[in-house]
Amino acid sequence: MKKRLLASVFSVMIFIAPLFASAQTIDFSSALKRMDAIIVEMNALRVEFASLAAQVGVSAPAPAASAGSVVLGSDLRYGSTNEDIARVQRLLATDADIYPYGVDSGYYGPKTQEAVRRFQSRFGLDTVGVIGPSTRALLEAFMAAYPDGDYPSDVLEKTAPKPTAKPATSTTVSTGTGELKSLKVSEDDGEYIVRSYKANGIRNRDLILYADEYDDLVGQIAKKLGVSESEVERLFDEDAVDFEEKKKDDDDYDEDDAEDAIDEADDAIDEARDAINEAEDDDLDTDEADDYFDDAKEEFEKAEDALNDEDYKNAVKNAEDAIELAEKALDALEDAEEAGDEIDEIRVEVKDGEADVEVEYENGDEEDFTVNDDDEEDIIEEIADELDIDEDEVEDVIEFDYGDLEEVFAERDGGQTRVVVTFESGVEVKLVFDEEDEDDVIEAVADELDLDEDDIERVFDSDL
Repeated sequence: MKKRLLASVFSVMIFIAPLFASAQTIDFSSALKRMDAIIVEMNALRVEFASLAAQVGVSAPAPAASAGSVVLGSDLRYGSTNEDIARVQRLLATDADIYPYGVDSGYYGPKTQEAVRRFQSRFGLDTVGVIGPSTRALLEAFMAAYPDGDYPSDVLEKTAPKPTAKPATSTTVSTGTGELKSLKVSEDDGEYIVRSYKANGIRNRDLILYADEYDDLVGQIAKKLGVSESEVERLFDEDAVDFEEKKKDDDDYDEDDAEDAIDEADDAIDEARDAINEAEDDDLDTDEADDYFDDAKEEFEKAEDALNDEDYKNAVKNAEDAIELAEKALDALEDAEEAGDEIDEIRVEVKDGEADVEVEYENGDEEDFTVNDDDEEDIIEEIADELDIDEDEVEDVIEFDYGDLEEVFAERDGGQTRVVVTFESGVEVKLVFDEEDEDDVIEAVADELDLDEDDIERVFDSDL
């Protein structure tokens, strides 16, 4: 296996060497083109290298920069919305087993979280549904290999490690000297973010870790950075994090804690109820949100009962569960809103060299605009740009109306039947069929353009 790793690295060297050997005999523009091609090939090899590295338990290096951006931003958390999350969704959507929902909305909701878990499972990572350093590195490796985002349909199958392989968990290169220059640990919503520099001044990759105790966190940092625990403790500012809050036992929760948690739950439930009412007014499907909302109210009632029984710990727990369920209700509403934004039908009336476009959405909304073109392919392209969707999606729901037929002429040419359909609007549509019989040609034209056979027969002319 290690020989395969060396072979991969050696392949990269083979690609680079000719560039410099012939640098003096080619112009600058050609050199840049060759460098771009080599970078793409190097990144493809890097993905393979990451897979092989995982199988022998070593850390793969971060992906190199390419013509397209392969570095994901820092805001990849559950509940966030941004373009980087949309980029991750587009990659995951190449495999329906991983992300069957397939929508690149940019919102990190429950469906995306489940897709991340499946992706992590596919590549042997911890299935936490969080895009931590290891998951981020692997996603960036795929993006580096395909900088234009044009992923093959089986891209997430080609580089999958063998089921028996256990990938390395470290995402940081070892310091080598076993010494650190600095170490900073901060806590954010249950995650511990570790920033550190090697003794030579080079910054290590940031770590995102999860721990309940100080000793556990120190051990994880030491293992990830390849240094001793005493080295970590030497630089660790314990005042920057507080584990005591996480260690509360039954006696540490008091009436104030319970009442505060219940007040927060009450606010969350109110927010969810208002959102559901608004969604119902907009005729959105609220069934899933209603279920979460009902569960949230049950947990809220349990919290109030626990408070009355002076069981403050369970009062807090039930209140927190109510908050989480209320948030899931909001997520469900957002998913319903996205589904309501899906297009039901696109009707296009072509006349006088332009196309009047009417878009009808599943939630009943409509949108109208005009395209200054009468060519079908150009119209589809313009509509896709206007609606910011794929051309294939447009073709699935589009219906053209060219007005009344003026003439349908058919002739045999080179073993095929070529048909020119002319409309009174001046639009011409050219078709090619294998059929030779007039009746078969008329039926084929009617099926292709969704026209009535009798209307075609009235204006049909041919030399068949």
